[in-house]
Amino acid sequence: MNGDKKSLHFVLPYSENSYAIAKDFASNFIEYAKIPENLAERFVNAVSECTKKISVSSKKELILDLSASEFSATAELSGNILLPNSIISGLADEVLAASVREGTKIKIAVFQPDNRIFNNVDSDSAVTFAPIKGNEISRVCAMYRKYYGDIVPWSLLTVPGKMQQLISHNKLLVLGAYNKEKKLVGSIVARIQKKPFYIEIYPSAPSNNTIWESKAVEFLLGKIKFLKPDWILRYINDYPPFLSTSVGTMIPIGLMLHHSFSRPMQIVGKVFRSSKINEFYVPPQYSDSFATTMEMLGIPTKNMNPNMKNPSDKKLKYILKYESRNNTAVVRIKSYGVKISHSVMIISNIFGGIARKKRGTLYLDLPLSEPITAPLGEKLISSGFAILGYIPGNFLRLQKIIGKQLSLDGIELPENLAMFAETLGL
Repeated sequence: MNGDKKSLHFVLPYSENSYAIAKDFASNFIEYAKIPENLAERFVNAVSECTKKISVSSKKELILDLSASEFSATAELSGNILLPNSIISGLADEVLAASVREGTKIKIAVFQPDNRIFNNVDSDSAVTFAPIKGNEISRVCAMYRKYYGDIVPWSLLTVPGKMQQLISHNKLLVLGAYNKEKKLVGSIVARIQKKPFYIEIYPSAPSNNTIWESKAVEFLLGKIKFLKPDWILRYINDYPPFLSTSVGTMIPIGLMLHHSFSRPMQIVGKVFRSSKINEFYVPPQYSDSFATTMEMLGIPTKNMNPNMKNPSDKKLKYILKYESRNNTAVVRIKSYGVKISHSVMIISNIFGGIARKKRGTLYLDLPLSEPITAPLGEKLISSGFAILGYIPGNFLRLQKIIGKQLSLDGIELPENLAMFAETLGL
């Protein structure tokens, strides 16, 4: 037990009935943790469903860690877990999976539902800024739902349990805008990412509030620069060729698609410290844009010849994050392993799970330092994946949306992004 958070650790003998044992443990845990009823049943069923889908090799045991707080409940499964055929869960709100030395580690989470309605508060240009208080989390999320809808690419903006979880782990900065009566009238959020250390700034709520948004961003940047990140990224709803800020000029580095958007969102970035790696294997559809973008960022690069041979690294390393609320997944391939077919199988399985829900989005990160990325990326783009752009850590992010058609009508893109715009299929 840690403050308001409760946790228990179990070691299960693995068998075909492990899911039933895990379900019993989860049922006992919700009584111990006093999880609210509207969270408890979904959590127990999600634990059972996830345990049923996995298999364990070698050591015949499965480690199950359960934890809960006021707004969320999580279960972590580890051991010699084999790569599951499908870990897209219809019951868990979030599924995380990563390759580790012993196999695959899986973490699932369910969050307290929140239907709070945001009522407008009068705003003016004389707003002040400060980090939000804990009791304002639900109001901030309600604000984002009002202006962007229930479905957005980042559930951390709309789900109080997720926002609280990240704040408590020092992974989220949430800035509030307050009027003269000290009432919350707006918010802007930044996510802290590590390895590499970069910070993402999300669109503000209300959306495109010209009265105070630019001041809020500058206030936030003032706090961020003292953290000394390697990069700062910002998601914006327009398409300037560059963005001047107090920390320097931010350069367009990507165009993001999502099935909740009506048109692409631009990503701009500022680099402070780049990777020492400067040899990259880039798909031909992205090579001109990549070279121009890196030159604009001041990062020296060398585009290497593609290589169809199997990668030399004998260990497949990947990370998956899936959010069921918005049916959105991010798959990051860190190294391909001995057989590229294993990576392709992961991509196919995750894409198939998303496609079954008729509308969703898959983001795929490929390591630009791996020779196989150039030919694999070329084939994926030719088969319908679109380029999003460069991601800190030396990844090329591809994207695929299902069940929604966006538009570029009336949009003039920056030159370096226009070079791959035809891959968007818009």
